Amino acid sequence: MRIYAERPGRALLQLLADVALVVWVVFVVQVAHAARDVVLQLQGPAGKLTGAGDAIRSTFDSAAATASGVPFVGDDLARALGTGSTAGDSLSSSGREIAATAATAGMAVAAAILLLGVLPVVAVWLTLRVHWVRAAASARSSTPIVSPAR
Repeated sequence: MRIYAERPGRALLQLLADVALVVWVVFVVQVAHAARDVVLQLQGPAGKLTGAGDAIRSTFDSAAATASGVPFVGDDLARALGTGSTAGDSLSSSGREIAATAATAGMAVAAAILLLGVLPVVAVWLTLRVHWVRAAASARSSTPIVSPAR
């Protein structure tokens, strides 16, 4: 089974098509990686939101602990400050969810670019190459072997 033609011109075209395919796939992979990185930049604000939520929770927890020592109203004041701590937890949770969503979206965008950019090109290339290999094999098997004249 021959992969490339015997004629130099045809073999050169086939080799150039193979190299072009590899270059195209590398290019699409780089584009997909860059697009994923752009989407992952959404994680920056999400990290800040998580940090802000953690800081708010910590501040309200500290304030509630201090307020609990106030005579007569300390326990009620500590419970009231506890809602601020809950709000901080909510902000932190939202930040983590946004970061996770950005990561998922980044992977989805990269996968879509790879599928849409590589699959059709590889399918056409593979179809043409398999067709040529089969035609070459068929032509080779149908060519009679001629013995040299003596």
